[in-house]
Amino acid sequence: MQSLHPVSKLRLGPSRRTRRRLRAAFGVLCFGLGAAACAAFGAESGRLMPNVPFPTLGGTQLWTDVAWDAGWKVQRHVWTEHTRLLDPAGVRRAWGAESACRAALAARADEAASAHEPRPLVVLVHGLARSHRSLGALESRLEAEGYDVLPFEYASTRGTLADHAGALAGVLESLPEPRVVSFVTHSLGGVVLRELTRDADAPWRARHTLGRAVTLAAPHRGARIAAWAAKARPVRWLMGPAFVALADGTAADLPEPDLAFATVAGVRGTPGGWNPLVPGDDDGLVAASEATLPGASLHLECEVLHTFVMGDPRVLDAVVGFLAGAAAPGD
Repeated sequence: MQSLHPVSKLRLGPSRRTRRRLRAAFGVLCFGLGAAACAAFGAESGRLMPNVPFPTLGGTQLWTDVAWDAGWKVQRHVWTEHTRLLDPAGVRRAWGAESACRAALAARADEAASAHEPRPLVVLVHGLARSHRSLGALESRLEAEGYDVLPFEYASTRGTLADHAGALAGVLESLPEPRVVSFVTHSLGGVVLRELTRDADAPWRARHTLGRAVTLAAPHRGARIAAWAAKARPVRWLMGPAFVALADGTAADLPEPDLAFATVAGVRGTPGGWNPLVPGDDDGLVAASEATLPGASLHLECEVLHTFVMGDPRVLDAVVGFLAGAAAPGD
């Protein structure tokens, strides 16, 4: 009689490796939901939550500054709306309700108050999907030239132009003393500046003296490449409503900044530029013609790509030179 071979057992469920991965994913999901719930509770609690100081990324894309003083800042999360207090090194020193974080910032400012006169302030506004770190070369150069620098951080892909300008207006209102305020912006930041200054009666303007502004590679007249890319729904969701404003003409219709300003455009120095999808000479993303405004006191074109225009030595020299003509306190 012929012997029977044993029959292998059938595996009807996922493999052991798959089960481990599913358990890990479930653990991450539970941790994320728990953290979000805790953050939401912190936002509603009216007080500070227990904190362990730890370094952060400074707020890239999910956090927006709502208050600032001497490098310390209060940031609000775009989803949970809880806030945190960061020191100049980006370490979280407190978190919880916005009112409590603002009070902690004010208390720190009172302790650090000194008799020295505040220097002219330059606000840096970064571009779409970037962070304040992209303007690090500008920040260092301006501080060396004797300015106080406020590197405004905002969740550029998660809000409208009005959202971003409103947040910046709130930060300016929160400054503890009146300042001479100038602006240097990159890309989308230049359009945020136009949205910010369109309201001549805004409370922050009553407190401060306007200096000058320089916009670097700003799509003032909209962006042809944005109009092309925005046809794809996933791109619109990923890049956010401010990006759509560059595509649909909203940005181009904003009034010019009502302060002395200069515009800088990146170019290749050839009729076709870097990018065949952008008309005329361009910096790879924004056409030279799109980065101009008729009311500019100065327009400069440099052979540099969009991503690197804010660190180009020629641009840094031009920014410093133009800002030097800003009004001084009491003027």
